[in-house]
Amino acid sequence: MKIPRKVKMYSPYAKKHTLHEIEVVKKKRAS
Repeated sequence: MKIPRKVKMYSPYAKKHTLHEIEVVKKKRAS
């Protein structure tokens, strides 16, 4: 739940970059 919070803060800075990082983190965690 810590990642999504950071993502929301970074959203305004880089929405595209944030989406990519979220997918990578989620995929790595699911692995």
